[in-house]
Amino acid sequence: MAPSLRGTPNGGVWVIGACAIVASGVVGAVVSGALAGPAGAWSALAGAGAAAVFPATTTLALVLSGRARGTGRFPAALFGACLAAVVAKALLFAAILAVVVGLFPVVPQAFFWPLVAVAVASLAVDVAIAGRLRVPVRVRASTGGHGIRS
Repeated sequence: MAPSLRGTPNGGVWVIGACAIVASGVVGAVVSGALAGPAGAWSALAGAGAAAVFPATTTLALVLSGRARGTGRFPAALFGACLAAVVAKALLFAAILAVVVGLFPVVPQAFFWPLVAVAVASLAVDVAIAGRLRVPVRVRASTGGHGIRS
């Protein structure tokens, strides 16, 4: 009873994440470049590039929890890795925003919106993966084999 992602390998997270990063960067650079000039275009590209941490944390969580696959602690390891990834994404989002805005002359809106677009796309991928994940659960003998205690 090995758990599986049913056709959603860890590499799929990176492919979808890379597509979101590229699309967000291109659209953000075109729109921001038209509205705020070259500084806006570069800010949008920087925001899309900084957003690479979102699919990276998802992939890292899947890889680290996959080491426990086939053991009785896999469900707990997967839950812990996913929870840690969510917390890491929130902390990294705040850190990236503080560092980049403090160090470089960026157009804040041009930097922010591509970053948010990739974060939302990464969240959508996380939800899709969680919905397809199959984790075996063993029913205790004291429940009569039905999983419901009477």
